Amino acid sequence: MRSGLMRRSLAAASATVMAGAALAVGGSGVASATPVSATTVVPESAGASQFTITRTVSEGSPTYGDVVTVTTKVNRDNWSYLLYEVRDFTPACMQFVPGSAEANKGGDISATSERVRWSDAGGRIAEPFTMTAKYTVLCGAGTQASGGTWIKRAPAGNAELGNKNMGPTINVLRKGTSILFHQPTNPQVGQNITLNVDTTNIVDGSQIAFTADGQNIGSAAVTNGRASIPWTPSTPGSKAIRATFAQTSTHAGSNADRQVSVAQVNVNSSVSVDVPGTPTVGQSTRITANVSPAGAGGFVEFRANSAIIGEVPVGTDGTAAINWIPAGSVLTTIDVSYSGREGVNPSTGVATSFAVTAADPGDEATITTLDAIDTTPVGQAITLNATVSPINATGRVDFYDGQVLIGTASVVNGVATYQWTPGAEGSRTIRAEFTPSGDFLASQATTQAVITPSPVDEEPEPEPNVPTDPGMGSLGSLTGLSGS
Repeated sequence: MRSGLMRRSLAAASATVMAGAALAVGGSGVASATPVSATTVVPESAGASQFTITRTVSEGSPTYGDVVTVTTKVNRDNWSYLLYEVRDFTPACMQFVPGSAEANKGGDISATSERVRWSDAGGRIAEPFTMTAKYTVLCGAGTQASGGTWIKRAPAGNAELGNKNMGPTINVLRKGTSILFHQPTNPQVGQNITLNVDTTNIVDGSQIAFTADGQNIGSAAVTNGRASIPWTPSTPGSKAIRATFAQTSTHAGSNADRQVSVAQVNVNSSVSVDVPGTPTVGQSTRITANVSPAGAGGFVEFRANSAIIGEVPVGTDGTAAINWIPAGSVLTTIDVSYSGREGVNPSTGVATSFAVTAADPGDEATITTLDAIDTTPVGQAITLNATVSPINATGRVDFYDGQVLIGTASVVNGVATYQWTPGAEGSRTIRAEFTPSGDFLASQATTQAVITPSPVDEEPEPEPNVPTDPGMGSLGSLTGLSGS
């Protein structure tokens, strides 16, 4: 007996939604639900008891994997012979659905390796006789014979009438497929990553071919609806990755594309700090950090005994420098932290501890404070206020954004004020450095500023076009006429 319906494990596409994921669907079109039929009359000789056999397939253009219903109708046209047996033959690629055969007249129905068979030992009048059976279409794409029907009008002997191939032909369509490409995580040059795709209607064991910028990566077999392959990118940049399933005799081809950004592999960095000479209380000392490998990008944060001095961008030569004014003659350590840049990892460095020299006893110490700065959008003016004590200290205050000079203001009654309009967004370290005139010592202070993007004003709704003249001008605009 013919085996049951062949079960195919068809992979389901992942329901995960990914920003920017590509999905390609292939197929030969939508199957036609229009039935097709063929009819023959047996026997062909006149004057004999004749039967008309009509065989109908429920879909003229089924898709691979569809279930179709085959209906066989037998009608006795003349004379008195009875119908004893009907055999429905199908090609091997149309597999019988067990238990699906039915007939409108009593009798025995069975399935063998080549046919569905109805028989009745006593015979039946075919006015008409109808038998149906369901089949799963597992044929290759293209025109396919659907089989045929034989009948017997005698209880014994080999008087088969009909033809195994008298049925209509059908046009089998390929089954559509699709591929969903997952975004790989942080691909870098020289590092092995895995490319993953989910598939729909692609049979397990089928091959998915992968390419990068048109160059072959390799192929991977589909298992449980997924295919994966390792890939080691050799160069940085944007890569066009494609996964392709080639068309087969039963399934349509499909592909999926994914644009992948490959980063240069990060290298480790180191940062050192140089403090020249012997720093003195109340005097400005230029301290410099050196980042290796050299190159512009990232920031260096400077700290003295854990207190922030400021943050400075790294230049093309790999250096960042800042002025520092020691506030007391204590053992001091300068720490630097490098933020890193694209392709370069962050790092930290520490200067050797050193003693700060005391100031000249004849010079008076000063303390500079800097008012806090509210979060402000780009392009909006900010008032920078620095207070210097004692109040009789004279000199100037230089205001810095990192190590970029914003502007300078004189100290009047212990206060220096400057209007600053930031031109770029971001988090900033603002520093006020007091340079004295007379017998005073220098001092400095820092505060943080958060500069946000400038707000975008929505364009106002246009004013309605209301005519100023309530007379003929309004009527003319409505009718297309003009006044005379």
